[in-house]
Amino acid sequence: MRVCYFDCFAGAAGDMILGALLDAGVSSSVVEEAVGALDLTGWSLSVHDTDKGGLRATRAVVHSQEEDVQRSLADIEEVLTSSSLSDRVRSLSLSAFRTLGQAEARVHGVDVSEIHFHELGALDAIVDIVGSCAAFDHLDPQHTTVSRLPLGSGTVEAAHGTFPVPVPAVGEILSRAKVPVEPGGTGETITPTGAALLVTFADSFGAPPPMRLESTGYGAGERDADLPNVVRLLVGQADPSTDFAAPGSPEAFVIETNLDDMSPELVAHACERLLETGASDAWTTPITMKKSRSAVTLSVLVNPENRDGVLAVLFAETSTLGARVIPVAKEMLERDLVTVEVGGQVIRVKQGIRRGKVVNRAPEYEDARVAARELGLPLKEVYQLALEQARILS
Repeated sequence: MRVCYFDCFAGAAGDMILGALLDAGVSSSVVEEAVGALDLTGWSLSVHDTDKGGLRATRAVVHSQEEDVQRSLADIEEVLTSSSLSDRVRSLSLSAFRTLGQAEARVHGVDVSEIHFHELGALDAIVDIVGSCAAFDHLDPQHTTVSRLPLGSGTVEAAHGTFPVPVPAVGEILSRAKVPVEPGGTGETITPTGAALLVTFADSFGAPPPMRLESTGYGAGERDADLPNVVRLLVGQADPSTDFAAPGSPEAFVIETNLDDMSPELVAHACERLLETGASDAWTTPITMKKSRSAVTLSVLVNPENRDGVLAVLFAETSTLGARVIPVAKEMLERDLVTVEVGGQVIRVKQGIRRGKVVNRAPEYEDARVAARELGLPLKEVYQLALEQARILS
């Protein structure tokens, strides 16, 4: 199983990430072919060795003949979707740009459709992002970890004025993805492009996983700093004993028992009591037991701190003499709640967010039911209208 570790001890920018990927063994032709699939002209890529604080590193520099071109997120999406990029490179690139667009929209308090990228819409930023996504896809890691990120210090000049470091868009990207950070570094250590790429690539953040190293890459940034201004990329095969899906201590338990001698009313009451006691969820599954007896499996999802209380209720409220207690890992989306209006009726919409991107939306049933009754509309139509409004807000 191939794994990657981005060690961003000095920070990260798009050109540094691209340089690290190239230095780790990806051919520059992979990048040039991917960017060449876009309907864009007037750019070239130069790749050369440089010295950063005594370390040899690869510097990837994009040369552009464009002058002060601004592109909206829709413009960039059109360039990407109409290209002949592979599906995965296109998906990674779109995710990175949408992460940037959503962050900028949040920071400036406008709809994402109103965002026009300045520096980020320039050709060099597009080449950095699409090229990095193509190089990352070429490495094809099954798991990617990113180190803690240094926050930097001071201020920087941008198209909208002078901003503290990290700039607001970076802060928004990192906070949405729950990226661990630490104090350190002088000046701007993390750029918006760098943050968006790392969040797009990362499966986890923190210490490097146990691995057998295959290659290392050092990608150089433009400026010189107290530390060597490079991103270090470690590529290797994961230790066979490493299970990325199962942390050392269980995040939750699934408790199961089979019941063939209880009425549906008693089972329903048991589920209610289990939920009241702290179970995250409780459900039944129809099964057939020995001698073809109809029965149900009662399953309960519970956090470790509530396990004993839930077991006590299970034994008190059901006829079971035993239960299976299974430790499980959980993957959960970050949750957000937005409020929309449909025909003057207020409806709350739950949103599931992964790595700064909204991936699921669901209107609150009771709100939608009331709105449907007041407006005389089918419930499914109210759902659709609420979802459309939520997409506009996001």
